[in-house]
Amino acid sequence: MKRFTLGSSSIGDLEKKYVAEVLDRNYISPGPVVEHVERECARLHSFKRGLAVNSGQSAIFIALQAIINGHLANKQDKPLVAVPASTYISTLSAAVLAGCDIVLIDVEIETGNMCHVSLVNTIIKQRELDDPIDIVIPVHLYGKACDHRIKEICKTYKLWVIEDACEATFAPGIGWGHILTTSFYTNHLISAGGGGMIMTNDDQLNEYCWKLINHGRTTRMNNDDIHRISEKFHFDTWGHSFKWNDVNAAIARAQIERKDELYAVRCRNAETLTTMFQNNFHESMAYGAAPFNLPEHKDHCFMMYPIVLHEPLNTANVIRYLNEHGVEVRRMMPITNQPIVREYFGGSALKEFPNADLINRQGFYMGVHPELTESDMEEMGSVIDEAIKQEANRLNID
Repeated sequence: MKRFTLGSSSIGDLEKKYVAEVLDRNYISPGPVVEHVERECARLHSFKRGLAVNSGQSAIFIALQAIINGHLANKQDKPLVAVPASTYISTLSAAVLAGCDIVLIDVEIETGNMCHVSLVNTIIKQRELDDPIDIVIPVHLYGKACDHRIKEICKTYKLWVIEDACEATFAPGIGWGHILTTSFYTNHLISAGGGGMIMTNDDQLNEYCWKLINHGRTTRMNNDDIHRISEKFHFDTWGHSFKWNDVNAAIARAQIERKDELYAVRCRNAETLTTMFQNNFHESMAYGAAPFNLPEHKDHCFMMYPIVLHEPLNTANVIRYLNEHGVEVRRMMPITNQPIVREYFGGSALKEFPNADLINRQGFYMGVHPELTESDMEEMGSVIDEAIKQEANRLNID
């Protein structure tokens, strides 16, 4: 049975060429290719500075540390960070490990991204509690930027912003925060097998981030200076070893050069699925509507293709059928039902975020990556069609 996977690195001749060039130089530590990707990634996102790190979570963690130590150092209490109630666990983990407290913001059903109404309400509530939000981390999920009103709200309330664009590299509508972070993990839009990027226009934040990812080293040095060991080993703060390498950067370099081609295939694949679903489910099913919420296609890069089924369809049954019939799917970034998150919030997290709760129960996503053909998408669509019809028949609502 053919398997339709969630992701693929889509390695082509250009990736192989650039990796071979690095290996031929016999120098795979952070070097000229990392520096090239830093410059290009920053430029294409309209930022002045880019710093490569070993993962997207490291990028968020370092960004938080830089803002906290550089601008919130005099705050007596822990910094309070607002994150969406539907995201990958690394967004929350970075904040907790950076010594912050977290407040969750409910999300939009249509996108899974942070809800601007919930954000405003929470900002006002926290100010009334004399525990104001310091930093907001809007997450751009699945390849689509969050609502532009988030930007205006953060500006109005003078909040620090770290955009988590780990799943939305180069997506339209991102790149307005104080720091933008992204990721080059295997299933992501730019897929280099790992790595991440910190981008900013703030020279002070950029310099502090650089120190933190380089063990707390005092002075930057060019690759030509690596033999001046006495200068290289000079540290004035505690830091981390979060550096990247030229091999992964070589893959990312090629993927960035091919991004228009790669993204076009993703959008084509997503459009094929949407057209099939709209044609197949035109008749009334559950509650007088189609059986699911489909993603909006405008300004969507489609790292994944998310679907939220309408109740009373049982999503677990649909997911089981799809995985058994070759279509790999996963739940849509469940957070409020995770044991560690429930423990952190005293078990009450699930009740307060109805949209995130619905997505936890009814949402899933599938791959539309460039290694999948239009024929593959048609086969996948047929399997999904059958899975939902079987579940509807089980409920006698077809």
